[in-house]
Amino acid sequence: MINVIKMDIYRMIHARSTYYTLIGLALFLIFLITNSHDTLLDVQQGRPIATASVGIGFNASLLSDNMTLLNFFQLFAGSKSFILMLSIFSVLFINHEEASGFSKNIAGQVQKRGWLFFSKFICQSVFILACFFVGIVVSFLAGGISYDSVVIGNVGRLIMAVGLQFLFHLAFAGILLLIITLIKQPVISLLISILLCFGAFSFLYQLLDKWLISLFKLTNFTIENYTMTGLIPQVSIQSNTSQLIGGLAIAAIYCLVTVGLSVSIKNKRDI
Repeated sequence: MINVIKMDIYRMIHARSTYYTLIGLALFLIFLITNSHDTLLDVQQGRPIATASVGIGFNASLLSDNMTLLNFFQLFAGSKSFILMLSIFSVLFINHEEASGFSKNIAGQVQKRGWLFFSKFICQSVFILACFFVGIVVSFLAGGISYDSVVIGNVGRLIMAVGLQFLFHLAFAGILLLIITLIKQPVISLLISILLCFGAFSFLYQLLDKWLISLFKLTNFTIENYTMTGLIPQVSIQSNTSQLIGGLAIAAIYCLVTVGLSVSIKNKRDI
């Protein structure tokens, strides 16, 4: 199993798609920094801020003339930029193996084929850390151009924020792994993943909310609070203890269920 993980990480490091996706992330974050500074100017000058229910957005309350790395990191994570690039990487990296026949060649060398997908989950976790690193570097380099200054700030709180979002993004990686496992069609998998990131399923959540509220007589209930695309922008280290514990518990459940199902399906399915 360890050898399979080492092999997959080696392939990921030497795959051009990995670096293309990270470069795309860097360019996207530079655009986001510029756009966020324009938003800050609008706020300071009293101009209305355009909002959209579907798409990439960010928390304007994090903006100031003198930004910290923590503010930038929370801005990027809350905008769902990292999970967007994670979606692209996951589909390209995992489906490429299926299409190239690599899985068939290596399946006979492991006791359980499902461990091949657990190895992909490890690669996803490494890619998440790479995305976070790119985000922090871009914050420091590009942020200083648009904003008056960028300071490192409280390193301890930055590490806590990175750790919290890492767990949340791991849970989303598990969801992506399950989608790819079930569908096996890269275009459809990528489409669903991107639609998730852009909040295109909000209308479905609203329908489910109405049905569950009427069925169980619930109050102030929304299913989006229990999805990773809802938790990632909403829960941060500034959240209260109950929100943090609830968010971490939900993320842990997603990880266990999605990865467990992916491994089980891979074990039972013919290659």
